[in-house]
Amino acid sequence: MAQELPDMQKLAAFLRATPANLFFKDTECKYRFSTEQCDMVNSGAEPSILGKTDLEVQVYKEFGRIYYEDDLKILATGTPSQYVSEIPTPDGMRYYEIRKNPVYVDGKILGIVGMVDDITPRMRMEKELEQLSYRDSLTGLYNRRYLDVKGQQFVNKAAGPLTVIMADCNYLKHTNDTYGHEYGDLLLKRAARIIRDALPTSSIVLRIGGDEFLLLCP
Repeated sequence: MAQELPDMQKLAAFLRATPANLFFKDTECKYRFSTEQCDMVNSGAEPSILGKTDLEVQVYKEFGRIYYEDDLKILATGTPSQYVSEIPTPDGMRYYEIRKNPVYVDGKILGIVGMVDDITPRMRMEKELEQLSYRDSLTGLYNRRYLDVKGQQFVNKAAGPLTVIMADCNYLKHTNDTYGHEYGDLLLKRAARIIRDALPTSSIVLRIGGDEFLLLCP
């Protein structure tokens, strides 16, 4: 007859098989338990992150410092944390949602329990949709919504004086009336391409109306 495993061993086995990135840390911010998925973040020579802090195991040291300092804050204040970490990889930016809670026993903090969710597909789709919402569907230029949401950021980042140019596309109505709207669309596309190609890459071009363009040039 097979020997019955102690309850703690059973619990550890169930937790390790959890289809999620789950971890426990002690009051020194050291990993004391992690699922196999979470253990894969290890960047050191040893095959496990157990007994180490994020300062020791994270591939990107700046993230290790951020995670470690966040652990210290949780232990000091008892306040949970939740944030999204953007990690650069050869396949592009990946996004991880990290949630951490303090663990109390008899009114004292025993450590931290946390989960890491890979939300890359969702974030990439959200960012793609956001970019599409900032673009004029006909010309591919930025639109008025981009100006409303991001315009002030662009102005603030400009290193020096900012040139603002308003322009319109001559004879658009005549082209539409004479040759049809499909040719008017071609005229707008051609004008947009010429303007965009003529400006330095630090500038942005927006189509803010039917035939109206706005140029912002540092």
